[in-house]
Amino acid sequence: MGRTSSPYKRLPGRWRSAFSRKTLWQGPDHLLWVEKTMMQEHYRRFYFKDIQAIIVCRNRRHHLWSLFWAMLMVVTGSLALVASDTPDLPAFFVPAAFTLIWGIGLLVNLLKGPCCDFYLQTAVQLERLTNMARERKVLKMADRIKALAEKAQGPFRGAAEVRMPAATGVATTGYRGSTATALSSSPNEGPFRPNLHVALFAALLGQGTFGGLQLWLREPWLVALGLFTLMTTVVLTIIALVRRHRLIKGTSLSLVTWLTLALAAFDCMYSYGLFIFTSMRNPEYAYNHAALLKIFLEMHLEDNAFIMAMGMGFAVAALALGIIGLAAVALHGGLRGRRL
Repeated sequence: MGRTSSPYKRLPGRWRSAFSRKTLWQGPDHLLWVEKTMMQEHYRRFYFKDIQAIIVCRNRRHHLWSLFWAMLMVVTGSLALVASDTPDLPAFFVPAAFTLIWGIGLLVNLLKGPCCDFYLQTAVQLERLTNMARERKVLKMADRIKALAEKAQGPFRGAAEVRMPAATGVATTGYRGSTATALSSSPNEGPFRPNLHVALFAALLGQGTFGGLQLWLREPWLVALGLFTLMTTVVLTIIALVRRHRLIKGTSLSLVTWLTLALAAFDCMYSYGLFIFTSMRNPEYAYNHAALLKIFLEMHLEDNAFIMAMGMGFAVAALALGIIGLAAVALHGGLRGRRL
């Protein structure tokens, strides 16, 4: 479809992840939704003559991103402030540089404006398009699609823009048809039980708390508790992604859950590498697993700049994701429980 001879024109917006890419294309009489993965491609067509509604629902995902960047700024800014009294320049400039980077990320997020969900409804399907997330661009795209649909069908009767009260935190724009009916038939509908995600992010907060405490108390049992909560986080994250995938797909809660899995995976790889390093440095304990485990736990408490920096980084990231995750659970549950 990228060739000049193709009748399709790619519309603005593109959604990427590690294993997939989603784009929207304009054809002669329809829109083509393309989902590419590593092994296959999926296509869905929306004929202009069949489009019944265009739905834009504002969400609070940009608030979560603002909170994320702000928390990173507070952490690295505090480290830079503490190091400003020492003669070690790298200890000051490194966190100060990261604070500037996080500040740029926060500024960009604020300038892009609110986030939203974008739906197209026909007589047989309601599809959520995830290639665009910012409300300003989505509303322009909605007007463009509306014009093409009216060209194929004639002017929409009763076309209107509906704004929900500001207290709900949701703005909805719908054309031709009941917006409430369209949203109630969403493919993600179903009872959302937050217990699993609450337990996941509680374990993440525990992991961050234990990781932070061990920097001051220097006790091996705190390291053991931190590793136990890390394993608990990994198990709960995998279960949540498998069992709640359909209900949270494409939401901020899904994004935070995947970020949690990435953080847990990096933490596991770091701990495994530290264990291998401990084994290589103490070959005499190769057959004494209890003694080797004790040395491994004490290794986390060594007065080593790299080990302390990694421990602090994982602790801060776990606490930040835990807080953001609980906020995403509350937001997700609250929006699911409302009738628009």
